[in-house]
Amino acid sequence: MIYILNFLKKHWKELSLITLLLVNCFFWQKDHKNLLKIINETERIHQEEKTALIESYKNEASRISEVIKKYEKDMAILQKEKNDFIIELEKKKVVNEKEIVKMRRDDPQQLIIKIQTEFGFEYVDE
Repeated sequence: MIYILNFLKKHWKELSLITLLLVNCFFWQKDHKNLLKIINETERIHQEEKTALIESYKNEASRISEVIKKYEKDMAILQKEKNDFIIELEKKKVVNEKEIVKMRRDDPQQLIIKIQTEFGFEYVDE
């Protein structure tokens, strides 16, 4: 027993350093395990967020696709209405031209009055 006490007295610095090193290793190991848990949790959260973003992107892409289809459908309807309107306008134009030509032939005075009232021109006889 005296031998152990003499040994401890003689090498107390080295033993305290070894003890400190062992305690330090223990805490380092504990911190390392906690860091690994944090890294794994962070990776899991990252994967969940990535999956959510991909799903959100897919939903947004499908919504945009639907909006584009609706836009194209509406544009086709408007284009058809425009074409129908142009055809109807051309028909009215032809009928109106025929009426004006007939009015000029049959009753030129009536044509003069119509032009004066519609456009505000004043008829001047040469």
